Amino acid sequence: METIIIQPKSKKELEFVAEMLKRLNIKIKILSQEEKEDYGLGIAIDEGLQTKSVSKDSVLNHLRK
Repeated sequence: METIIIQPKSKKELEFVAEMLKRLNIKIKILSQEEKEDYGLGIAIDEGLQTKSVSKDSVLNHLRK
């Protein structure tokens, strides 16, 4: 299943969107700042692993240090 990420501009907008999705029986998860950073880091790592200039093993070895 696909995922949609929505970033509201205010707490009031967040509450409105969350309530609307709950009423539509759509599962929601509000991410903490740390979870958002982890998600972004994961995307950056995935993109970095797909480049030809740095090997996957090199990145993984560096992360293990």
